Amino acid sequence: MGGLFISVLDPPPVGTKLRLSFEVPGGNVHAEAIVRNIVRGEGMGVEFTKLGLKDQVLLEKLLKRLLR
Repeated sequence: MGGLFISVLDPPPVGTKLRLSFEVPGGNVHAEAIVRNIVRGEGMGVEFTKLGLKDQVLLEKLLKRLLR
């Protein structure tokens, strides 16, 4: 798991460290990330810097479900 794109109107600057928490089927994912790029008016790409095993498993299950 490398990261994700977050849709947000006013993203923080590149290099900003974030703590993320979001719900997926099966539970909640908690991760630390850093803003790597910004698309003005659309959102930001973030790279995970800390992601626990449980959180990785939840994201992998979600991706498998979405990519069927």
